[in-house]
Amino acid sequence: METIKLQWRKLRDYLVATSGVSTVEYALIVVAVIAIVGVGVASLGGSFNTLFEELATDMAKAASLTASKATG
Repeated sequence: METIKLQWRKLRDYLVATSGVSTVEYALIVVAVIAIVGVGVASLGGSFNTLFEELATDMAKAASLTASKATG
């Protein structure tokens, strides 16, 4: 009977010790998320830059046309 109690206690202690997520595992998850976000920003950064440059060019053209119509 004592052996069974001891085995259950060992099993319970093992499950309690391995069920929690440690700080190292949380840190690895955070690093993975940061890496994924960094890759996404790096790959889309050029696209956003081009988009805003085209938008600025189109706005400058529109402002120029509006100014020329107002004066001419």
